[in-house]
Formats: sequence, structure tokens, C-alpha cells
Amino acid sequence: MNKKVGLSIIFMLVALVGCSSSKQVVMHQYVLPTPAVVGAYPHVNKKLTVTLEPIRLPTYLTSTRMTMVDANGVVYQANHHLWAEDLGIQMQRLGQARLKQRLPQIQWAENGYQLLIHVNAFSADNQGIAHIQGDWQLLNQQQQPVLTGSFAKQQPLAKSGYLAMTQTLSELWSKTMDGIAHKLANFQPPS
Repeated sequence: MNKKVGLSIIFMLVALVGCSSSKQVVMHQYVLPTPAVVGAYPHVNKKLTVTLEPIRLPTYLTSTRMTMVDANGVVYQANHHLWAEDLGIQMQRLGQARLKQRLPQIQWAENGYQLLIHVNAFSADNQGIAHIQGDWQLLNQQQQPVLTGSFAKQQPLAKSGYLAMTQTLSELWSKTMDGIAHKLANFQPPS
């Protein structure tokens, strides 16, 4: 009989603990918002074929968890604020769209120049500043770099929160693509 009473008490305690900690965890998922449509760069009459290769990200940015990095380089990943889609795929899609808007005369297809973009930083810090940093290169068909560049941009978040972070990072990514598009617009391929 004592065994049954003891087991009953244990089950009741487990049930009480379960009920008291049954707080539902809310997960928030985000995508990089599509920026406003922009016009093409004027006076670009190049007939280039370019492939935007998959965006290269550091391992800590390949997680679905949104990331903050402090001034000491310590990475913090959110538990309940997630990317709704792979960040590299989002950046690829938005980058391709922006480049097509800025450079509609360039054919964005296989079998031409390759545009490689390596992103080293794409996050906010604990001071409310969004950061993006990396480098890029345009390779010819022989895999030789013919044009290279780097980017490092930062911008304060308009307000606190993960939604503001995604909006600011999307704006920085668009500005980065504008810079690359400008360099491509001025590129003179060999005849």
C-alpha cells in the first residue's frame, strides 16, 4: 500500500511540475524583406553573361538561428527568433534581383563570368548596429579573377528588435549589391 501511495504522490508532483512549466514557447521566423524597386544604371551597353554563384557564409550564419556578434567577436544565437529560410538562399535571391534591376542588359545565366561573393559578417551587435562585411570577385571562363572588391557597411537599427534587424540587414545587402553592380557596370571585358 505504501508503494502505491508513494507512486501516486510522485505522479501528482510530476503532473504539477508539468502544468506549471507548460508555458508555450513562441517561435518567430523572419525573412529578409524585399527592398524597393530601383532603376537601372544608365549608359551601360555591355553584353556580358554572368552567373551569381551561391553566396558563401561562415558556419555560424548557416544556422536557422538569428545571430548577434558583440565587439569582442562573441557570437550569440537566438533560440526563438529564426530565419524562415536558409539565409544564403535569401541573400542569393535578393542579390540576383537587385543586380538584374541595376544591370538589365547583362544576361544572368550559366557559361559566362562567375560572380563569387563571400560574406564574413551579416548580423547586428548589442549596441543596435547592423554590420555586413565580405569580399567578391568576378572570374572569367578560365577561373581567373578579372575584377575584385570588398565591402564593409554598418547602419544603426531604426528601432530595437529582430524585425528591425532584418530590415536593416536587407537594406545593407541591397547597398552592397548596388556597389557590386556599379563596378560591373564600369567593367571593360577584353575584346
